Amino acid sequence: MQSLAQRPKNAAHHAASADRVMWGVLAMWAACFFIMDTLSGRWFLCDMGSQVSVLPALPIDIWTGSCSAPLEATNGSMIQTYGKRRALLCFHGWQFTWDFVTAKVANPLLGADFLRAKGLLVDVKNRWLVNADDFGSFPCMLNSLPTMTPAHSRPGQLLQGGSSPGLTSGASPSRGHP
Repeated sequence: MQSLAQRPKNAAHHAASADRVMWGVLAMWAACFFIMDTLSGRWFLCDMGSQVSVLPALPIDIWTGSCSAPLEATNGSMIQTYGKRRALLCFHGWQFTWDFVTAKVANPLLGADFLRAKGLLVDVKNRWLVNADDFGSFPCMLNSLPTMTPAHSRPGQLLQGGSSPGLTSGASPSRGHP
């Protein structure tokens, strides 16, 4: 049985542990890598740890209940998916088409499937996505965004693991714009 003298110490220890976890989460979000799609105005998280690229499910996707195989989040929880949706993206004049998995997530992300298929390399130090074919580059942000903060999106919503569904490769980026 704990004495009363030990309880404040343990409570302080647990509070300090919680603070360390919170700051670790905030530090992780501060280092996230985002790029804006100029067609939709959405900010995409570039997540090389995710095997698949994901768009948030629309209310109609959820309402119809047409579910597909779930994805596993980094925290081990399962994320419901609702099929695929083809989307056209534009990053600084370069257009890409991709079949995204739609899932019950707050924010869209570009996974390793998209980055690999499009030949895009992540240069975190210089804040660029680089086209491996011609070294054209797209400026990105390394900070959390108003729509992508720990208060609105949790690290558990980032995807990792599981098997990658057979996504259709989209068109190559147009040439002529760095």
